[in-house]
Amino acid sequence: MQMIWTSASQSRISKLLNHLHIVGQLKSI
Repeated sequence: MQMIWTSASQSRISKLLNHLHIVGQLKSI
């Protein structure tokens, strides 16, 4: 159960970081 929660948490974090990275790219244009 703990591993599943950690996996889901990491997925959310990676999506959030990816989103922030894209926003940063758009702002730098």
